[in-house]
Amino acid sequence: MKDILSKYWSQILLGLVVICMGVYVGILLNREPITVTIEDGAKINALRTQVDSLNKQMTDLRIAYDNKQGEVVTKIKYIKEQNAKEISNLGKLSTVQLDSTWASY
Repeated sequence: MKDILSKYWSQILLGLVVICMGVYVGILLNREPITVTIEDGAKINALRTQVDSLNKQMTDLRIAYDNKQGEVVTKIKYIKEQNAKEISNLGKLSTVQLDSTWASY
C-alpha cells in the first residue's frame, strides 16, 4: 500500500480533487433556484436609495471635516506666528513694561 501511495500519489490526489469537484457541482445543480419577487425588487431599490443617500451624506461630512481641519491648521499657524512675534517683542521691552505686561495676564 505504501509503495502504491508513494508511486501514484499525484494521480490519487488529482482523482480525489475531481471527485470533490463533481460532488460540489452536483450539489449546486440540485439546489432550488433563487427567485426574486417584485416586492423584493422594491425593497432592494429602496435600500439602494438609502445607501446612495448615506454615501452622499458621508461625502458631505468628509468635505466639512476636511474644511474644519484646514481652518484649525490655519488658526494654529496664526497663533504660532502671533506667539513668535510676542516673544520676539519681549526682548525689546523694558523691565517696567514687562512687569505691566505680565500683570495684565
